[in-house]
Amino acid sequence: MCGYLAIQFRTVAPTHKALSGNALQPLIPVRAFYANLGDNWNYSPSHDGSMIAWYAYSWAQKVINIRRMDEDAPFIVIPAQNIDLFTWSAYDQTLLVHMDGRQWRVDPMNPEREEWVDVTPRGFNHSWAITTPRSPEELVVVSSNDRNPAFSDLYTVRQDGGGKQLLAQNTGNILQWWLDANNVPILRLDREEDGASQLMTRSSNEDSWRPLIKIDRRDNFTPIGVPRPGEAFYAASDRGRDRLALVSVDPQSGTETEIVASSSETLTGAWLFSPWEHRPDMLLMGDAGTSFVPLTQNGETARQLLMKDAGSVAAEFVNYAAQGRFVVVARSLQTQPYENFLYDFQRKTATKLGENPLAAYANDLPRKVSLSFKARDGMDIPAYLVLPTGVRAFSLPAVVMIHGEPAERFEPGFDVESAFLANRGYAVLQVDFRGSTGHGRPHQEAGYGQVGKAMQDDIVDAAHWLIEEGIADPKAIAVMGGSYGGYSAALAMTRDPGLFKAAIVESAVLDVPYQMQNNPFAWGLNRDEAERYFGNPENPADLKAMEAVSPQTQVNEVQDAILLLAGKDDPIVGFEQSEEFARSLNAGGKSVEAVFFEGEGHTISSLPNRITRARLIEDFLAEHLGGRSSGFDLAEWYGRWIE
Repeated sequence: MCGYLAIQFRTVAPTHKALSGNALQPLIPVRAFYANLGDNWNYSPSHDGSMIAWYAYSWAQKVINIRRMDEDAPFIVIPAQNIDLFTWSAYDQTLLVHMDGRQWRVDPMNPEREEWVDVTPRGFNHSWAITTPRSPEELVVVSSNDRNPAFSDLYTVRQDGGGKQLLAQNTGNILQWWLDANNVPILRLDREEDGASQLMTRSSNEDSWRPLIKIDRRDNFTPIGVPRPGEAFYAASDRGRDRLALVSVDPQSGTETEIVASSSETLTGAWLFSPWEHRPDMLLMGDAGTSFVPLTQNGETARQLLMKDAGSVAAEFVNYAAQGRFVVVARSLQTQPYENFLYDFQRKTATKLGENPLAAYANDLPRKVSLSFKARDGMDIPAYLVLPTGVRAFSLPAVVMIHGEPAERFEPGFDVESAFLANRGYAVLQVDFRGSTGHGRPHQEAGYGQVGKAMQDDIVDAAHWLIEEGIADPKAIAVMGGSYGGYSAALAMTRDPGLFKAAIVESAVLDVPYQMQNNPFAWGLNRDEAERYFGNPENPADLKAMEAVSPQTQVNEVQDAILLLAGKDDPIVGFEQSEEFARSLNAGGKSVEAVFFEGEGHTISSLPNRITRARLIEDFLAEHLGGRSSGFDLAEWYGRWIE
């Protein structure tokens, strides 16, 4: 046993001069970040708050625990290896469980598998519920793209899954519908031929649709909440503004009235504490999404509970009890690991729902700092800096991290990836390059048409900023990202060879013309945003420009090492791009390690593969940048039994 434990905890010491010999914080095992069997997640209260259910592990197997709210231990444990998700019914004490492509109703008091009732909507190949019924008799509205994968129609079904009836048929240009409390579509968004959108409205099924608002292709406008016939509705809008605001919209004229707007803060989230709410209970504002603006009494209670402790707070909405009294919120205090709390709005109390297993390492986890740096053209680029603890922030090995989409952003709270890398000894800079969301309209629009150009300059400028600030060793900087971030990481090795000594390229677009000509057909009417950034694949000039910024066409420029990761079942960016890139790198004698995961999609989701991925990353960076690695971890052995 002693010999086995010695293997389990064997570590690879850092070789970089800024780390070796220094008092780094204890090395946190890979399994603590990526395969923690003490983890608990997706807490969900029943409709009346009398019970709560959540995912956990029991003997390395995923389960659903259910306990009564006034008890400490679960009274029911349901095996959940193949359960994709679960929700509570909105009006009784039963669970709706999605497993193996079907939906089941489960009575927690009689949870044996043979007692489950199949309530899958009948007559569909693909469907998903978009309404929450309030009584056993109420129909469920489901959306289905069976008729055409590019757009969806609406149907009603009984809650036992039968009685399929067409509710609204898509004319081929409808992006989305919004339904009132009686399941009548009274708002819809149509795509116009010029790329703009038209918001249509009506008051009842008997009314004809009429145009209400013309939305420019570069505007962001999304109704929020359940609209009421003939009444003003709420929306997030940046029409005529630099930043996203909450507005109310007159249903007759389409006139917007600002409810919450700011010239310095943008709307980054809206929380509704019941599926039938007309207006949001609370807004998240600010570039970092850490300013909380209540709009209802429950929203004010939630704000007070969130801000009860001093310091910076980031939060994520997890689940609600449908009646609106209870919600579950995950809170990251001082950028530390998220903790789940049950908020009771009647009693105005917050109850912690179990301990986050990473709390055991609280003293050893890094902090995240929000900052900005100047790009070469003078533009301010927001970023988050995460530094290893126990060493001076001078001439460290560093990783520039790039998010995906590209219409996305890094979050202000704790994230596993940056904490994992910082614990291995790396300074991590997460860059919200131009084109990212959450920082106002001008920042996002500055990225349109700038893939491989100014957007890529921001990544290079991030590395130079780390060097100029003395934080990073110019001979030990890596670049890392997935999806669009993987594209940008690969391009950094071809367009600016020699700056980055290593790259982690994951699920990456590597041949831009190929990707834009083969985007998922199911994107259908929603390809416009990708074209804003990359260009129009039907335009020969745009295609030529895409080819010029494709890593696949510049393989010969690569000088340093690349770790290439992809899932073989990726439906968004086919792994054939990674396969071709690896083949070209190998043919050119370049340093590449390519690992393709069976059964994985656009992200690596199974815990055994997440462990393997993390171990590949820490060993790769240790070899090329000189940080430390955990070596063999027990999780590599028990991982095969986790899922």
